Amino acid sequence: MKQLIRFLVRNTAWWLLLYCLGWAVWAWMNWESLSMVQRLLMGMFGLLSAHEIEETYKDRFIMMMSKVIGFRPEELPMQGIIHLPADIVIALLMSLAILHSDKMWLVLPVFVLGIIEMVVHNTAIVAFRLKGLSPGWYSAMVMGVYSIYSLVLICQSVAFDKIQWLWTVLLLAAGFGLLEVWIFAVCGKCRV
Repeated sequence: MKQLIRFLVRNTAWWLLLYCLGWAVWAWMNWESLSMVQRLLMGMFGLLSAHEIEETYKDRFIMMMSKVIGFRPEELPMQGIIHLPADIVIALLMSLAILHSDKMWLVLPVFVLGIIEMVVHNTAIVAFRLKGLSPGWYSAMVMGVYSIYSLVLICQSVAFDKIQWLWTVLLLAAGFGLLEVWIFAVCGKCRV
């Protein structure tokens, strides 16, 4: 049982991709009845899944974070444990946004996240003096551009109260805060 749990946790990015592919099949079967927002969300779901796989490839994200935070990756309780909550949040947020695409407070955070990822990955290169691109940089750039395009399209085509932007900021702040607490809690157990 322990080996199964380790396998599942180690491969959360791939499970997220499989989950995304399940949604893609649903979208393909219902494409004609999907709203523009749902179609844009499906594209973003694919990009977020690709981003998670790019970050976890050869544990590049963990290796970078180990240098930044100062922990030994081999002392993590389980490989992949850092990405587990992020992948769960992505799956949950994307599912809710697709199913309730009329609720802008669920939709807007998805695309704002894409822009944040683009900014964070570029900032990480400078702030941490990386000798190359940060893990996930390529998909973050595509996500950022796609998110800007999607937000412009949504703001031009969908009428919604501006207060939805406040709920977007609060939802993202809470999500990022909890994920950061998780990362530091897990890595705190393996401090150098």
